Amino acid sequence: MIRGLYTAATGMLVQELKQDNITNNLANMNTPGYKKTELAVSSFPQVLLKRIDAIKGSAAGTTPVGPLNNGAMLDEQIIDWAEGNLEETGNSYDLAINGEGFFTIETAQGLRYTRNGSFRLDGQGYLVTAQGDYVLGLNGPILVQGSSFTVAADGSLTVDGVYVDHLLITGFPDKQGLQKMGHDLYSAPEGALPRALEPGETAVKQGFLEKPNLNLVNEMVNMLAALRTYEANQKVIQAHDELLAKSANEIGSLR
Repeated sequence: MIRGLYTAATGMLVQELKQDNITNNLANMNTPGYKKTELAVSSFPQVLLKRIDAIKGSAAGTTPVGPLNNGAMLDEQIIDWAEGNLEETGNSYDLAINGEGFFTIETAQGLRYTRNGSFRLDGQGYLVTAQGDYVLGLNGPILVQGSSFTVAADGSLTVDGVYVDHLLITGFPDKQGLQKMGHDLYSAPEGALPRALEPGETAVKQGFLEKPNLNLVNEMVNMLAALRTYEANQKVIQAHDELLAKSANEIGSLR
């Protein structure tokens, strides 16, 4: 009976983590390029219960009772890499990738990758993210000195009609290995094999942003399902608690 308490408790912990994950997804409904995350849940390894014969008291005197599952646990967090819809903003510094690849960003912690193309110019005229990190081209940080900034579909950059650089769009053979850093940045672990995509392998759209790949209705349904499952496990614990109380206060008091 006590094992049932722990099994239900593991279920409550998993559902609590699910609610935290969904809340984080909902908090990024307005973050351009955000990729939703989902949690994979698995069960603890099963064990085979055996009843020991109290009289014989040896391994030969055991009777199999059956398998026992000790509840659920979080297996891994999975990033959904599906592309979001593109939304026109009219801002010439807003960029979206229509296809594979990531914008390459230079941060104090090293190179990072993002699908969030909400950029601006800093005080020196460099193209930067909202956090002030440099957006990289093939030749490094992109300096924009002029009034007309144009980005072609192949990623080539021109200022006042003069070619200045190409956007550095990075692709990965297996994106599942990327590590999430904050809401919209990713780092590449050793062995991720990043490579600069060639013009034509993907397309850049100026004046657009990629919307997060979230469906508000689905997230709310998932939130309610997690809440109901959490409550069901809570009731299991309450039932076990009541049984323990009866065992201690009523059965134990019989004479």
